[in-house]
Amino acid sequence: MGKKMKYIFILGNNLALSKAEIKAVLDDFEIVGGQDDYLIIKTEKLDCQAVMKRLGGTIKIAEVIGEQIDPNLLVNEIIERSGDGKVKFGFSWYGGKANRKIGMDVKGRLKEKGINSRLVTSKDKTLSAVVVTKNKCLDFVVVAGAVGLTQVVFDFKEYGKVDYGRPAHDSVSGMLPPKAAKMMINLAEAKTDAVLLDPFCGSGTVLMEAALMGYQNLIGSDVSAKAAIDTETNMNWLVENYKLDIKKDIFKSDVRKLDIEDGSVDAIVSEPYLGPPVRGELTSSQLREIIKEVSDIYLGAFKKFSKIVKSGGRLVIIFPQWHQRGELIGQIDLRAEIKELEFNRKDKANLIYKRDDQKVWREITIWEKD
Repeated sequence: MGKKMKYIFILGNNLALSKAEIKAVLDDFEIVGGQDDYLIIKTEKLDCQAVMKRLGGTIKIAEVIGEQIDPNLLVNEIIERSGDGKVKFGFSWYGGKANRKIGMDVKGRLKEKGINSRLVTSKDKTLSAVVVTKNKCLDFVVVAGAVGLTQVVFDFKEYGKVDYGRPAHDSVSGMLPPKAAKMMINLAEAKTDAVLLDPFCGSGTVLMEAALMGYQNLIGSDVSAKAAIDTETNMNWLVENYKLDIKKDIFKSDVRKLDIEDGSVDAIVSEPYLGPPVRGELTSSQLREIIKEVSDIYLGAFKKFSKIVKSGGRLVIIFPQWHQRGELIGQIDLRAEIKELEFNRKDKANLIYKRDDQKVWREITIWEKD
């Protein structure tokens, strides 16, 4: 057994979801600290690059180098990593007030040792992934009880390449963010040789992220012929550009009529139809009508899922929540019906992916087949 080390995980905006994803991905670790926007964990030495590539809800991973700010420690860390030319460094302060003076103190000490340096700053308390990447700077992460040195930030360029570079786009059927798709795939906890199905594939975001994560047996379907064609187009583009070796089957089908062998699917990851776009405020009757329409689709889907999913297989499915004036005004409740179909809910009902200005929030639910 290797030496235990501490790491700071800086989380994205959807905190509970980011934390649940880390727990699903990392095998053996202990949470030893943290606040709203970060976790401090203790585990064996991590391949931070590989872990970040797997995660969708983490912004940075830093290795803990001390328990508090010590200018001498920081200077030594910088000197150890300084090469030829000017060394760049900066600070990211989480969960407390920023000490703007420490940077100039460290810069002065480096100058005394003959080290030419540049202090990278930001108008915010933290350096963003973009700032760290573009400046190629050492990023010291300061949290309560720990100081870390950033090992990796999320690859925003790669996300952009896949999301905006793919040939087929659809603002109606393909709006699931790639980060959300990746987190959902991780929450399914399926092995990469598993059969993974997205029966509401839209323009293929879930399947594309799964392929990039190493999943090899992918099935996608959608009631829309255009969506199925878009997904096929995007998957072909991905396979060609990333030289992937996968098995895929993409086709048009109503979810309730899927022609898939019973007990053959290991995991389902999907965002079903969430109802029509909401513009303005909904009346009570409009909301009831939408909930009835969406509930019928979901229940029909779960009835089919109960046949095609293996025992022990997982479903990670988005359920819509309707919000108005900052309050929850409606959601689907099919717990009793889904339980009768031999699915047990595994999450704690707080995995929300949303923006504050959205009227329809995504609740990510996890189900396991008996």
